[in-house]
Amino acid sequence: MLDVARIRFVTAYFPQLQGLQALPWAAYCAVDLAWDLGWLSWLPRNAVLSASTYTVLGVALAWSVQRRIGQYYRRTYGSVTPDPAARRTGIAVIAIVGYLVLTGWLHRYPGLPDVGMLFVAGCLLWTAYAQRPFRSHFVVLAIGACLLAFVPLLAWPLLAVRVAYGLAFTLGLVIAGVGDHWLLARTLPGPSPLVHANAR
Repeated sequence: MLDVARIRFVTAYFPQLQGLQALPWAAYCAVDLAWDLGWLSWLPRNAVLSASTYTVLGVALAWSVQRRIGQYYRRTYGSVTPDPAARRTGIAVIAIVGYLVLTGWLHRYPGLPDVGMLFVAGCLLWTAYAQRPFRSHFVVLAIGACLLAFVPLLAWPLLAVRVAYGLAFTLGLVIAGVGDHWLLARTLPGPSPLVHANAR
């Protein structure tokens, strides 16, 4: 019975479960963290190759790789038209906007935990609860976001805080992406070699 429910869930949320598309952005976050740590100081820098230029190039590369991974999903699993009622991108938008607003509010009141990150943790926990038991890895993300929210209270140097956030975002994207992909791959196996042989 669980397999039937899992198949229904995966087909309903198929576009959102193409988790490998998150990995290029995890790589981007890792490179950005390496930049902050000074590990990429060997890269040429001048009036043209500035930090902004490298940022644009990194975003363009991550977006390009994401598109290629999307093509892999279409070749391997085909395409699924989800139920319009299941296209719930609203919670992601609310989480992002809420995080930005609350983080900006936090700067006015130092000495508090990162309220924006606590809000993100709540959104992740709600997603894990609403889509249980299939996205239980979101509980791990929620716990990580909750712990990260208290980093500003530790009086760490600014660089250490940036490293903590950079690592958290990188690992969070990896956990979310791999977890979603694993759920999709074990539910909707790709075409068998016999299908490819007959296609030739």
